[in-house]
Amino acid sequence: MAHHKAAQRVVFVCFVLICGCAVAQDSVGVTRYEFGGVWVGKMIQPNGPRGQAGYSQFLQLWVHGSFVQGVARIEIPDTSFYGEMTFSGAIRNDSLFFSEDSILSQKEREGYWWCLKKGVLILDRSTMRLAGEWQSRDCDPGRIELHRIFEQ
Repeated sequence: MAHHKAAQRVVFVCFVLICGCAVAQDSVGVTRYEFGGVWVGKMIQPNGPRGQAGYSQFLQLWVHGSFVQGVARIEIPDTSFYGEMTFSGAIRNDSLFFSEDSILSQKEREGYWWCLKKGVLILDRSTMRLAGEWQSRDCDPGRIELHRIFEQ
């Protein structure tokens, strides 16, 4: 009898491990498909120098499980001014919790600087759009609105 219960426990543990791995692999694949790739759109900073006109925003995202790495690029449209930042984050359900960690390269307007941002972008699966609010230590907050143009 004790041997039978021990065998049942072993079978149950194996079942849980196999199911858990299958779910993790499926989750990784779905996450990579939904969040990875190149995203383009707009970064708006209502109280910033460009107000509602905003900035052009680009993201290149690589997904590793529930973690994201990438490069964020912001540009002032029709000028040569830009900033490129390292980008990292974590995915939870349809939310990407992100931070820009450092400036890789830049050309800024005299008297202005590029902000390192953090925030949450929510995925709308029906339109494959990412949008959400951001904050910064050094700048007034704003909003990012993106759509994906290339999958990872």
